[in-house]
Order: sequence, then C-alpha cells, then structure tokens
Amino acid sequence: MMYTQEQVLWMEQILEERYGFKITINKELNDSISLSIRNSKNRIYIVSDSKTFSKGEKNLSYSLWKNNKDWQMPLKKNLPLIGAKKLEKNDKIIHKSENHYFFNYDILGLLFWKLTRQEEIYHHELDEHNRFSASQSHADKHGYLFRPIVDEWLDILSQVIKKTWPNEKLKTNNYSLDLSHDVDNPSNFFFKSPASRLKFIAGDLFKRKDYKSALFGSCVSFISKNELSRNDPLNTFDWIMSESEKLGLKSTFYFVCGNSNKKLDPEYSIFDKPIISLMKRISERGHYIGLHPSYDSFENKQMIKKELVSLKEICDKENIEFRYQTRMHFLRWNQSKTLRILNDIGVKIDSSMGYADKVGFRAGTSFEYPAFDVLNNELLDIRIKPLIAMEVSMFSKKYMNLNNDKVLEVTKLLRDNCKRFGGKFSLLWHNNNLSKQIEKNLYSQIITERFKDA
Repeated sequence: MMYTQEQVLWMEQILEERYGFKITINKELNDSISLSIRNSKNRIYIVSDSKTFSKGEKNLSYSLWKNNKDWQMPLKKNLPLIGAKKLEKNDKIIHKSENHYFFNYDILGLLFWKLTRQEEIYHHELDEHNRFSASQSHADKHGYLFRPIVDEWLDILSQVIKKTWPNEKLKTNNYSLDLSHDVDNPSNFFFKSPASRLKFIAGDLFKRKDYKSALFGSCVSFISKNELSRNDPLNTFDWIMSESEKLGLKSTFYFVCGNSNKKLDPEYSIFDKPIISLMKRISERGHYIGLHPSYDSFENKQMIKKELVSLKEICDKENIEFRYQTRMHFLRWNQSKTLRILNDIGVKIDSSMGYADKVGFRAGTSFEYPAFDVLNNELLDIRIKPLIAMEVSMFSKKYMNLNNDKVLEVTKLLRDNCKRFGGKFSLLWHNNNLSKQIEKNLYSQIITERFKDA
C-alpha cells in the first residue's frame, strides 16, 4: 500500500525502537517499498498490495508459512500469513538477489493493520458494553490470538537485516513484567449506603454463609473514617505492593474519578478520605497512580478531562506522583475516538489495549508503541502499552471460564511468548480478586513464574 509521509515516519520510529538504529522506508515503483540505512547500498525490498490491508478488511485471507531451513521461525511454529494467498510448493517468502533481499509478503502492511487496529475502526458488531470483542477478531477466528504476530514477523525481518547489513548491531530487547490493578471495589462495605450494606450483609448470612464478612459489615460504621480497615477482605493493597517489591517491581493502581453510570461505576469517590489515604500510601511506597475513566466516558472528551483534572488536583495537593496514564473502565474502547481523546487531554500512556472476553495479543505485539491516528493521518503523543492478560477474562463464566490449572497454563504460554521477543508481559489483577488465600497463592505463582513443567 502507498503510505503517507506521516505513516512512514511512524513506522520508522517503531523500527528504530525495536532494532536500535535508523532504518529509512523508501517508496519504490509498482507500489512497493524498500528499507535502507546510511552508508550502505544494500536494501530490503518489500512487496506491497494497496488492497490487502486497506480500510480494516475483516475477511482477510489466511494461510501459513511452513517452517524451513533458511529462516528460523521464532516460536518454532508455522508462521501465519495474514492477507496472503496460500503458498505453492516452490513459492518463497524471502529471496536474495545480489546484495539485496526481497520480501514477497507485506510485513509492514501487517504491522500497520495490527497496531492501528483498523479492523476495529470499520467494525460495527459490538458486545453489550459497545466493545469490539476477541471473538470478532481475525486473530481469534484463525487461532493466533495467543501469538504476538507482529513481533514474530519483526523477528524474521531482524534475521534478514543481519544478513543485509552484517556490520549493524541490533538492539537487545529485555523482557519485563508489568503489574497493574484497577481499583473498582476497594472495600466490601465502607462506601455502600446503609440500605446497600444491609442487603450485602443479608447475602453474606443467608446466601454465601460468610459470617466473618457479615460481622465486619455490621461493625464498619464504627471503624475509622479516614482509613480502610486492615480487616477488610478487599483491602489487599499492601499485600499486592509487597509481592511486587519482592520482585523489584512497581505496581500501577488505576482509580475511578467519576460516576457517569451509577450501576457500573464504583461506589467510592476519589475525594473520600480513605481513598486519598490509600493513594498516599501507594505513592509513598514508590508505586504508581493512574486514572481509570468512568464507564460512560470513553467517547466523551469533557468527561474524561474533568476526571483527569480531579485526580491531578488531588495528587498535587497530597504530593502524590501521577504519571498521566490511563486504562478504561470495562476496557471500553472506540479506536477512532477514545485514543484521540486521551491524546488530546494529555495522557501519555494507555493500557486498555486488551480484550475483556479473552486474553492474548490484541495488537499483535508485547511491546509498547507510539500511537497513530489513521483517520486524521497523525502520529500522536500518547503511547500504547498492550494489556496481555486480565484475571477476569480467564475466570469469568461468561468469558473463558478457566480453572486455576488452566490459568497457569495460559499465562505461562503468554509469558513465554513475550519473553521470547524481549517484550512486556502486562498483567491486570483486581485487588478484590485477591481476598482469598487460594487467589493470592495463584497470583504469586504466576508473577514469580513457579509454573509446572509442561
């Protein structure tokens, strides 16, 4: 496809971040492109079909490039050829002529299509929360959702780069674990109205048979108004931070700062003293605070901006560090609107790029990357940090409905795929899903990589 100058500059930035040196993308004849570097006449030519990855075509063809002796398949599996015709026996994806290499697959078209999420921009079949779901994605329908397909193809490209420019030293990318926690429910009882509290206590007594919780709920009115009780089963924040600190990591906690939907937004207010106290404690221990925009805000610039300003004002007043990072509540996301809104109000990093119904690589990568606005043809200031796994996706009966053993198996697969490329395994685990010891044990097992041998 013929790229605009802005799109070329964006892709050049991604290649430089990945490989560690400047690679120039050149437009060639016949709708093709080439890659070049300074002080070398050698080039990598890439065939490009302007019709293949345009306008988010959701019915792209799918075939496989079978493992061969010339190039190492990164995951030791046949590599998906998205948007390409089925290969004939003697077809070659990569061949050499003199000092140049030729790609017979539009690798940059794939990168552009996946990272800009074009299949979402032009897709209108949404779930009950107006979200593009994994089940509607090309990746899930063709069985490669658990694979970072962009990273795989950029690994193939790196092998070609080494042969084309042998004197260039490729950057070594180091794997990392990113832990985050959406604060949707910081307390079972503290922020509930008296009527709601009585209803929940009755449920503990007669339905859940959780007498300890019922007793705590009955006494919550007599507990300090300034701090969450240590006996509150959902107050797992200090435990979470301690687990991160054991690994030399810092967790990010995303707080809701608005109430645009009374049924689906949290009951607490960002101005509640226990919440302010909690945020101060998180900051004092060196962990991070982020914004969790309210349910109905994902297409409303003024609403998100107001919530951002509220959080920033509190953080400034209480000397709490805030890094202008967000994750949308319920992972609600409109690719053509939400990204632009967040960019325009000054958000620097967003971590909503994951599906609610399934874990995996929504953008086909485990790397953080600069965002691009396709509709306005503009490189944005905001960066996307892909969310690879959320515990709700794995456990919920309406989503993947996995047991603990299967969760360990899936997270190990995803983690290993991130590690293979030196990417980031971004894991979201809500504080309220760590109230039981069995949940804590599972979480600790995952983040410390105490997996059973396959």
